[in-house]
Amino acid sequence: MLTNFPNGITSFGVPVTGPAPISVPNGNGKVIYVDATGQVGPPGAGVEITATTIQAAINACTSGAGDTILVFPGTYNENLVISGINYLTIIGCQVGGYERPDVGDATGTALTITESQGVVIRNMRFYNEDNSDVAITDSNGGVFDNCVFDGNAAMTVNKACLAFQVNATDDAYTASENVVQNSLIRGSAAIGMRFQAAAAPIGVGTTHNVVANNRFIGITGADIKSVTATSATYTFQTTQVSGNQFMDFNKALYLKLDAQSSDNGLVSGNFFASDTSLSASSIDLSGTSIAFAGNFASAGIVDGTGFNA
Repeated sequence: MLTNFPNGITSFGVPVTGPAPISVPNGNGKVIYVDATGQVGPPGAGVEITATTIQAAINACTSGAGDTILVFPGTYNENLVISGINYLTIIGCQVGGYERPDVGDATGTALTITESQGVVIRNMRFYNEDNSDVAITDSNGGVFDNCVFDGNAAMTVNKACLAFQVNATDDAYTASENVVQNSLIRGSAAIGMRFQAAAAPIGVGTTHNVVANNRFIGITGADIKSVTATSATYTFQTTQVSGNQFMDFNKALYLKLDAQSSDNGLVSGNFFASDTSLSASSIDLSGTSIAFAGNFASAGIVDGTGFNA
């Protein structure tokens, strides 16, 4: 494997696997290898495996230490919960840039991140099979990179492939300052990505998130939607949505970010697979200060000056 790091195929003791960039771990953090079969490669030639489930590896991590979990390809029938663990990194060790580890089960949410700041997830696939969110976080400063979030036909109403939802009881966790990039969001009979405020007394929404260079496909409802809550003062603020491909052809509704009058942000440089005129009904930013500029559909650049009216 090739790497730009001076120490060959490792950096600070962590093997560099797969085509995507990795985070440089804290020098004090431990590295946990996960493989469902307990072995990688022929006997004597593989990496020593210290866990056979991802949840066991998560449970062995220390908050704030900068621990790294390396997950080898396979199917992991788990509902992962990361709770109260800051600065954790989980990396799927892809083979040939394709074979991401698969995480999910017949029921429930595949990944829940709660009260855990700065969690980084790379090269993983998450799926669900019932009417649940595929992945949900209330935490700040996270990164989802080169991941797949697969929904299903059983999802209804506001269930999402990836949800950013403010913690209902603690305003330190507002699902803010996260980055979702280079990922695939697909197959939901409900919505693709949800941004959701918390009701009073928390009463705020998400801020400063970046959604960049992702693909949305096979989503029945809105690809991205904001959902407000009782007495919330805002839902979707100072968030950037750029460079994404909204690939469902001639959808009735791509974006519904109309939750609050104080919502603001930028939707720029995206492609919408529509050869009909996009309008305020298909790009619903009504009553907000969210700017829609420099976006394209099949016919060319889209004039979005009235979409937030």
